[in-house]
Amino acid sequence: MPPSNWPKSGIPFATPHISSLVESEVAAEVVRKIAEATVANVPQENYFQFDHGIIWNWLLYDEDGKAREVTGEMQRKSAGISIKKQKVTQQQSDLIQESINSLCCDMGNQMNSSIYEKMKENAEQCGLTFEIPPSGISIEQYFDVLSKCHFSISRIGELNWPSLFNIPPHHQEKLQLDLENAPQEFKTKLAALLATKVAEARQIEETRLARFDSTE
Repeated sequence: MPPSNWPKSGIPFATPHISSLVESEVAAEVVRKIAEATVANVPQENYFQFDHGIIWNWLLYDEDGKAREVTGEMQRKSAGISIKKQKVTQQQSDLIQESINSLCCDMGNQMNSSIYEKMKENAEQCGLTFEIPPSGISIEQYFDVLSKCHFSISRIGELNWPSLFNIPPHHQEKLQLDLENAPQEFKTKLAALLATKVAEARQIEETRLARFDSTE
């Protein structure tokens, strides 16, 4: 008579040890794929990582260097998958990867939706939303949008260029082409605006860094 801990016919990962190993590998793969689908392309200074608790506080500084306390709170997200019993009993090899992909896609979409919703909320508060005409974004509208944006400097000293979201690809291509073929007078005006924005961003960063300078 075979030992009781031998895998049973038709039931994958029947032993606790094997089942535990599979669960650990699946969990690690899920975390990696969700990270790739969400925060992988977001600068680290724009999100928080922590090991305990659901609420955190930090100081937000305005352009004048004044600080105010801001509170953040985790949001619970959940995703479910449906697995056919036949696939389990037949121990189909693609079942695990299919389940991981389905779970990560659902969870990633929810998390990205939350990110974009928060970005939209902030943009509306700052007056940085705009309507896209059927003909697309004109170079004058693009100039007006940039004039309202604040540029920033990353932690490694690189310039963070403002990004325009939710613009159809064909409108993006048209805008890029129109900017390349714009009159020289407009290009000069745009270059002057960008130079001013960059100078303002660097001044704000210098002011921020000065708070950490110490004198002996």
